[in-house]
Amino acid sequence: MYYPRKQYTDVWVVIIIAAMIILLGGCVSAQKEANKVDLARIYAEIGLGHLRNGRSDLAKERLHKSIENNPNYAPAHHYLAQVYFQLGNREQARQYYESALKLDSSNPFLQNNYAVFLCDTGKIDDAEMWFLKLADNINYSMPHSLYENLGNCVYRGQSPAQKMRAETYFKRALSYEPTLIISLSKMAEINLNKGEHFKARAYLERFMALETYTPEMLLLGVKVEKQLGDNEMMAYYKTLLMERFGRTIQAEQASRIE
Repeated sequence: MYYPRKQYTDVWVVIIIAAMIILLGGCVSAQKEANKVDLARIYAEIGLGHLRNGRSDLAKERLHKSIENNPNYAPAHHYLAQVYFQLGNREQARQYYESALKLDSSNPFLQNNYAVFLCDTGKIDDAEMWFLKLADNINYSMPHSLYENLGNCVYRGQSPAQKMRAETYFKRALSYEPTLIISLSKMAEINLNKGEHFKARAYLERFMALETYTPEMLLLGVKVEKQLGDNEMMAYYKTLLMERFGRTIQAEQASRIE
């Protein structure tokens, strides 16, 4: 017996059931992917916590778990780079910094950390390029820190041109934040080396006004006042250095300055 309408209905039932199976399968698959994304974030946050607490091996384990769940999760690559640098594996650190930047090239904190990494590994010109790229990043809100780090990095170079650029960067940093200790100390040192002793004294006095004494700056004070011929101020810095940091190399050096 022929029932064309029933056959027609049966076909549509099969189609609907098949579509539901596909749809449900897709939902399950999507849920699995969503779970993996969440797991990647959680593992990365745990890894970062271990990193901050100095537990590099645990951090490395958790961060690799994060990447296993989501290979494209940039923060895990970023934190792993820092872990490997702490562990002394510069090549692995470089690889993870570069993979993080491929995934999140405009992240200002990633750019900053990569620039610091390059500087710490002696690639001063490359570091300077990345710091300057960061200066153009509108999402970075700490220009004083950026220019101080940049100046400190470039100042490690040996060429006169690098020293001049470092001076410019320290001045820029101080224009944003006049009480930056590192920038003030470096500017005092730079001007002493240039023979600009009154300028060196001015930066030294700004540093001392913050009442944050270091053996390096007190020794610098001794040297500056020696050049200016102010024996009273030279004795003041020397006495302060001996009282506070009497067992340091700086105190020993100051004791030989008459």
